[in-house]
Formats: sequence, structure tokens, C-alpha cells
Amino acid sequence: MSAGDVAGLIAAIAFALLVLATIVFVLMRVGTLLTSIQTEVVIKQIAPLLQETHTTVEHVNTNLANAETLTTNAAEISTNARALVTAFSATLGGPLVKVAAFSYAVRRAVGKRDTDASERRAKQAEREARRSAKARKIGQAGR
Repeated sequence: MSAGDVAGLIAAIAFALLVLATIVFVLMRVGTLLTSIQTEVVIKQIAPLLQETHTTVEHVNTNLANAETLTTNAAEISTNARALVTAFSATLGGPLVKVAAFSYAVRRAVGKRDTDASERRAKQAEREARRSAKARKIGQAGR
């Protein structure tokens, strides 16, 4: 082999290494580009979802604040109602209980009086029925 052949061989090997290095470099850049594109696509898909989630959480927080206001107002209403009932029972409860007891006693007495009158009428009717039955027996025996 002559010196020209060796020089050509070295030049060919160097050229092949240069082409191989270029291919490796290009493939690495393409891989980085594809990773970047994939990341951007994922970010473009995730970003709207994150924004919608954020909006939903804000609406939920607003509704929770409204619910908290409602429960606070309901607690106040029940406290006021309890105070009103306490005041009512303290001022009018005693007299109303007395009036209710009196009216119950009056109703019971009137009912008993009516019942007693009904019982007297029933007993009187029984006596009259017995007398008339006796009279019929005497009348039948005398014939």
C-alpha cells in the first residue's frame, strides 16, 4: 500500500466518522425536539383543564361562603325563636296554663253533669218500664 492509499483510507475513515457524528447529533436534536413538542402538547392539553379546575374551585368556594351565611342566619333565627319562646312562656305561659286547666275543669264538670242527667233519665225510664211490666203481669193474672 502506498502512502496515498493510506492517506485515502484515513480520509475515508475520518469522513465516515464525521458523517456518523453528524447523524448522532441530528438524531439527538430530533429527540430533544420531539420531547419538547410532546411537552408543549401535554401543557396545551393540561393548561385548560387546570384553568377549568381553578374556576370550579372558585365557584365551590363562593357557594360554600353562601352556605355558611345561610347556616349562620339559621342559627340566629333558632336562637331568636328560643328567646321568644322563653319570653312568651315566662310572661304568658303561667296564666295560659291556668286558663287551660280551668277550661278543662269546666268542660269536665259540664260533661259530668250531662252524663249524670242522662243516667237519671235512663234509670227513670227503667223504673217506668218495670212498673208497666208489673202492671201487665197483674193485668194478665187477673183475667
